[in-house]
Amino acid sequence: MTTEKNLDELAPLGNEWEKSQPGTGICGKCVLCLLLNAVFVLALFLAFLIGHFASEAHLPLNNKTASTLQNQTEIKQKYLEFEKNIERTRQTIKDVYPPQLYDSESFFDSQSDQDFALLSPFNNDVHHSNTKLISRSDYPLVPLPRIALPRHYNVDLDLTEFYGVVDWPRIRGNLSILLEAFGNATDDELLFNAGTNIFIQRIRLYRQTEFGKVVVEIKSVKRHIEREFVRLILGKRLSVGWYWLYIEFNTRICQSELEGTHCFPGPLLSSDPKESSSSLPSRQLATGFSTKFEPNFARTFFPGWDDPSIRSTFNLSVQHFSDTNILFNTSPLPNKQNVSTSNLIKLTRFETTPPMPLYLFAIATGPFKPIQVVTTKTNLSLNIWSNNQDLLTAHFVANFSPIMFDKLQEDFNVKYPLSKLDIFITPKYPVGGMENWGLIILHSDNVRISNSDSTLPINDDFIDSSKEEKIKEQKNIQRQNLIEIDKLAERYKIEKLITHELIHQWFGNLVSIWNWEELWLSEGFTSYFVFDFLNAHNHPQLTEHEYYLKLIELINQQSTDGRSSLIKLITNSKQLDRLFDSIQLYTKGAVVVKMLKDLVGPEVFRTSIARFLRENSFQSVDRRSLWTAFPTNADHGADTIRLKDVMETWLLNKGIPEVEVKRNYEDKSIKLEQQQADKNRHLIYLDDDKMGRMRLNKRFKRMWQMEEEEEEDEIKKDEDINGILHWMLDGLEENNTASTATSTTTTSTTKEIKRRKETNIKNVHLTTKKRQLRAERKKLPKYNLWSIPFSYSFGSVKSKNGQILRQFWLINETIRFVDIGLNKDQYLLANPHWVYSYRVNYDILNWRMIITQVI
Repeated sequence: MTTEKNLDELAPLGNEWEKSQPGTGICGKCVLCLLLNAVFVLALFLAFLIGHFASEAHLPLNNKTASTLQNQTEIKQKYLEFEKNIERTRQTIKDVYPPQLYDSESFFDSQSDQDFALLSPFNNDVHHSNTKLISRSDYPLVPLPRIALPRHYNVDLDLTEFYGVVDWPRIRGNLSILLEAFGNATDDELLFNAGTNIFIQRIRLYRQTEFGKVVVEIKSVKRHIEREFVRLILGKRLSVGWYWLYIEFNTRICQSELEGTHCFPGPLLSSDPKESSSSLPSRQLATGFSTKFEPNFARTFFPGWDDPSIRSTFNLSVQHFSDTNILFNTSPLPNKQNVSTSNLIKLTRFETTPPMPLYLFAIATGPFKPIQVVTTKTNLSLNIWSNNQDLLTAHFVANFSPIMFDKLQEDFNVKYPLSKLDIFITPKYPVGGMENWGLIILHSDNVRISNSDSTLPINDDFIDSSKEEKIKEQKNIQRQNLIEIDKLAERYKIEKLITHELIHQWFGNLVSIWNWEELWLSEGFTSYFVFDFLNAHNHPQLTEHEYYLKLIELINQQSTDGRSSLIKLITNSKQLDRLFDSIQLYTKGAVVVKMLKDLVGPEVFRTSIARFLRENSFQSVDRRSLWTAFPTNADHGADTIRLKDVMETWLLNKGIPEVEVKRNYEDKSIKLEQQQADKNRHLIYLDDDKMGRMRLNKRFKRMWQMEEEEEEDEIKKDEDINGILHWMLDGLEENNTASTATSTTTTSTTKEIKRRKETNIKNVHLTTKKRQLRAERKKLPKYNLWSIPFSYSFGSVKSKNGQILRQFWLINETIRFVDIGLNKDQYLLANPHWVYSYRVNYDILNWRMIITQVI
């Protein structure tokens, strides 16, 4: 009888059978292992033969083998090792060459597709509850079409849902915007800006006629999320005339640390800790916020035309809790026009603003108390708002601000147009201060002043008790001196910030910029006048020293690969954010403004500034309006040149110029050559024998760079083998070339190798793309020339002829002239007193005479 068994049942039987046949299983396993090893060795041998045959065969170059890729990897590794060795041996007087500060600029292609997400004009918050806020770091800046521009905004805000909310605070609002249409529309649409955190609930458009308002059909509403604007598809094109655009919206605020609104927790209004955690009115958990809309963050607060060139007037009404304060650009209307809807809620209306760009619209709220002061000459109401922790700072600001405000208004000779000026000190802000028109906002950390009665903790244990009281008295004097120095530095920093924001009330607010590329008109003039006014009235030594320290920092930066022009194309938000650079914008702008003043003279400069402010009040302008307000020509020496032509070179050229002065001491001739300043040009290597090896590596480095470019362009690398051979020949050339840096001869073998290499390269077939790449690499950067007000002096003041000063314009790349009054034993000093911001280099003999004179 046969029975079936599964594998589990058969396994034990198999084990018993093996046990009954000792040695048989072990021998079989050994034979099997030997056979497997033999097969493996044979496979390795065959693989080696096949690989060897493939490497010897003349395969097509575009079919790359593993050995070729391995060779390329080894090449790159050798190159990196070579670079590391060079970096270790290239020790210079300036150990570290400053790196490039910024990445290369990328430009937005205006012809790319614009994908709009369809959005209903009547949507609810639920549709956006999971909306992800997109980072604005690389948003393209797309200008809105100027088919209709806003002339007035009526803004109604409800802040009652904001106070006390920790997560996702929001505000609600209604907008009515008066538009002027010009009849130049080519499409049936209307565009305006709105951030991704703004949720539009209702939108309507009316045409204003003499008989009333006529409804304009809105077929659909589309939103472009990345470019932050809303597109209204209309029933027909806008014609010439006036329109009203009504928008009902709600906004989630305080979504970013760097943009838009900035919330901060306020002190509890109740002293009972149990009451503070209850669910009673959120006013017991009072919070506040302040706004910073520069450069283009107003669109994250409410919809509108967020462009610096577009000016509009604003009316604001805010519904808020009665125990909180609301600050705006203008003063609140009299109490009879502000009503209380209940015991807890109040409606505050404000005066109409003058025409201003949207980024100057500002609101601040919170449980803060004011210090009220009045300017002495104009009786302007100036209020300093702060919490109890910053009362000392508020008093310092209240003492300094009115005095400086009067000085500015008197010097500019243009009246401040608003009826009040508030300075709001906030505990949380992304920058030190913001110059909103009529409402300056300062970060408390940047204006906080220490207690005037504080002392420095200095240890006196080291003083022997047997010493006289005179030693202790000297130590006390040192303490007091250190305290005074710290106080002076602290107050100087605060005064600079306050003065900067006060000057902006004229430069930047009264007259604003046309676009962000002209930002130097606002920040450059403001930065210069900070030094100018503090130098004349408060701190002459400090401002003078700081100016030249900043100038040194600027020249060092602008002489490296971090150089930049003062005016440059701005195409995306990332470039716009990087524009606010302390050195490349503020310091360089101030230096250019000082140059403008030195060219025309102090009196003409002051008169021209007053004319510029008067003629362009309440307007957004570019630098053409500035040149109109200034004299046409600039005098420097015997020749005159157009002021605009001079300044444009300093605004548009990258970096700063360097003038190289070379003297011929026999015929008394002088050669001047201008070029873009570059510190790397003057690096002195302490081990010059390494320079020869660096030069020999140029071809090798160029080959690797070309390979990477061809990978990006997906070009087949049909020169890999030739490139490797060329690198190998470079190695032979290095071995056959004299190793000293001063050697200029090579052996005949090296020359023959060079000829063979050139022949091989010429025989290689190059595609059109490769030719273009090589042609681009051969192009050297060409820099524009500067119009330099050049001057030099020689001789001594105590000598018979006195000190002689020569002045003339250097507008060519190179000039040569003879100065018969300059003796060969006299040194020449260019740009005396460092009046203008350009570098100067001399021949070695002139340098030696200058050094001898200095030491």
